[in-house]
Amino acid sequence: MHEMVLGKWFDRYHELTRHVFGEKLGLWILVPQQLIVDIGVNIVYMVISGQSLRKFHDLVCPDCKSIKLSYCLHQ
Repeated sequence: MHEMVLGKWFDRYHELTRHVFGEKLGLWILVPQQLIVDIGVNIVYMVISGQSLRKFHDLVCPDCKSIKLSYCLHQ
């Protein structure tokens, strides 16, 4: 990405897509894809952190009643 055009460095994807597809179309192509990836990553992190919290609870208090995963997801 850095030296696709002589003397011009594209440090970010939006700079590259705006150069290739134009000012408006480049952002219309890139932004939805970035949002989908961001939302998907956030969902995965929430589920993994909830599972980790539940596992921590089970390890710290083995005699306690097991809690539901949904309690851990609502942080």
